[in-house]
Amino acid sequence: MAKVGLIHGAFLVESEGHFYQVGDVKEPANYEKFGFVTPESFDPMQQNFVELEICGEPKISEPCLSFKDDGEDFCNKLHQRLVIKRNASTSVRMWYLFFDAEEYAGQKVIDLQWLMEIPEEIWEIIQDEVWTC
Repeated sequence: MAKVGLIHGAFLVESEGHFYQVGDVKEPANYEKFGFVTPESFDPMQQNFVELEICGEPKISEPCLSFKDDGEDFCNKLHQRLVIKRNASTSVRMWYLFFDAEEYAGQKVIDLQWLMEIPEEIWEIIQDEVWTC
């Protein structure tokens, strides 16, 4: 099982006792504040994710998403679904669409496993519609 939150605008994934950053941060990041060592050689345009080294007590803040998938394969799929390819930034617009949906109103942890199960070709159509708004 994986939980996904945000770390300075990038996705922070907790999976099987490991933590990963997926996508690029949107502001200068204070990783230590979140319990991690600043990654030294992560280029989000070349890599989908980086495993973060723990130096404190990391935690995924709510609201967050949950998935039954996990591990590095999950990080790659999350990148494919919610990271904008042209600049490696996360889709905050898509993130907030989930939390603004009536069916999830008031929930702090939203199970979005269905997102990983949508065929890639269909999801690309959805991305195009949301990201061109």
